[in-house]
Amino acid sequence: MNLNGIELVVFDMAGTTVEEGKTVYQCVKKALERVGIHLELEEVFRAVGGMNKTEGINQLIDAHAPETSDEEREAVNADFFKILIKKYEETDEIKAFPGAVELFAELHNRGIKVALDTGYSREIVDLLLKRLGWTGSDLIDFTVTSDEVESGRPSPEMIQKIMAHFGITDAQRVVKVGDTQSDMEEGLNAQCKYIVGVASNMYSREELTALGATHVVSNLMEIMDYAKV
Repeated sequence: MNLNGIELVVFDMAGTTVEEGKTVYQCVKKALERVGIHLELEEVFRAVGGMNKTEGINQLIDAHAPETSDEEREAVNADFFKILIKKYEETDEIKAFPGAVELFAELHNRGIKVALDTGYSREIVDLLLKRLGWTGSDLIDFTVTSDEVESGRPSPEMIQKIMAHFGITDAQRVVKVGDTQSDMEEGLNAQCKYIVGVASNMYSREELTALGATHVVSNLMEIMDYAKV
């Protein structure tokens, strides 16, 4: 992976740059129990990882309890956001993944913009940024959330919105980094030059490659090696 000519790197948040102990998926799991859906954490992660969470929750309801009324669906989503905000306000688990801050700085040193896109809503992202101490810092050049575009991942709209913000017209000057199937599909749909998968116990190197990753790393420090070349 050669970063010469790259103008923008778009990172996912939870599971890629932000460590939050998979709290978001635990909260989805808990909220779904309201309508009698009981899933393993890995099932929830694979189903909604990286997606707009409202869309992901509704898809899980469609799959497991399609008879659920609109009112109950709204209640499940409301429960999810209420539980998640409370957890994020109270937990000590929110932190940057090792190497994230250093990688952002190295990319900036090379004149490359750093952006975050996410399946979270703006309210949740602003809370996470505050907890991380990233609000108002120069670490991140731009953020886009799934409720700020018509369609979240795997649609390319969030990446396209970021590109438009910086006046970038060629996606071959963009790198996408993420840890889920929807991240890989988003990068493919946006036609990014490189799509970097971050392997985990949820998605293996082989799975991310099969899903479209051009490169797979075990951690962000491995991307640093490319950034320094």
